[in-house]
Formats: sequence, C-alpha cells, structure tokens
Amino acid sequence: MLSRTIIVAVDKMTGGIGKNGNLLYSIPKDLRHFAKITTDSETLHKNAVVMGRKTWDSIPLSKRPLKNRINIVFTSNKIEHPDVYSVASMDEYKQVEYELSDHLNKIFIIGGQQIYTMFMGHGLVQECICTHIKSNQPIIFDAIFDLSYLHKFQSEGVIDQWAENDISCTIVRYSNLHY
Repeated sequence: MLSRTIIVAVDKMTGGIGKNGNLLYSIPKDLRHFAKITTDSETLHKNAVVMGRKTWDSIPLSKRPLKNRINIVFTSNKIEHPDVYSVASMDEYKQVEYELSDHLNKIFIIGGQQIYTMFMGHGLVQECICTHIKSNQPIIFDAIFDLSYLHKFQSEGVIDQWAENDISCTIVRYSNLHY
C-alpha cells in the first residue's frame, strides 16, 4: 500500500497556512526541506504531490509543475501538461492513484485547506510532517490546517528546528494511530 503523507507549514497558535493564495511565511530553509522530502525516493519511482487548484495557482509558473514529482491537481478544469494529472473528485483521484501505483514511491498531500480536510475526512493519511511556526508578529490568514487533526496522530519526534528573524520553526513527524 502506498504511503500518504500530509506536509504542511502551519502557524502553531492559529493553524493558519495561507493568505490570499500564498503561504503565510516564505522560509527558505523550510522550502528546501519541502523540496527534498517530496522529491527524494528510496526507489527508482517518483513521488507524487497532490494539491488543489489554488495551491497549483500559487506556484510560480516557472516552477510548475513541481519537477521530479508526479503532480496531481484537484480541479474542475483540466490542466494540459504531460506531467500533471487533473482530477475533479476523490473517486477520480483514487482511480489515478491506482493506475499509477506501480510507478509511485510515496504520495505527499501538499494543500490547501480543502484538500487537507478531504484527505483527513476520508481517513487516507498515514503520516503528517508539520513545520510548526511560531511568530512574535500577529498574522492574518484566510486558510487553515485544523490542528485538531493531529490528535489522531502520535509524534515520532522532531526532524529539525531553528529560528530566524522573528520566527521559530520546528518540523515534527507524526504517524496515524489507526494505521
């Protein structure tokens, strides 16, 4: 069975993940971590990144699709690109995942809010990798990651932590208690 992992950078206090279609924080070290973990594979197979249309739109054109990964986008409008699979429903997603399963290493759910909610609601997530961000500055957000989801998971420990400017970051790996 393929492993599905949510990867998210989230404000530790509010659960905020975005504002106006962008990440709340642009943290170079965390972005490098995201690229490494979603690209690295123990096999010859690629990883998949699964996202909603708003997340897809937030990626700069020069970086789309995310290279060296299979991109799966939930959207009602087909994206015309050979390295992108467009799906309009969870049933379509499951069919694409099944068709690609022999060619995939891991699946990373990368957002946004609706996609996290959908995958958590269907009980399809085995692991979460969360960058918990603490800032001394007040933040305004319009997209969240429901931190109560993590109650279904057990912390497997801190992967990394650091501070820069007015923020501190802690990356934690969680595993689903029901898998």
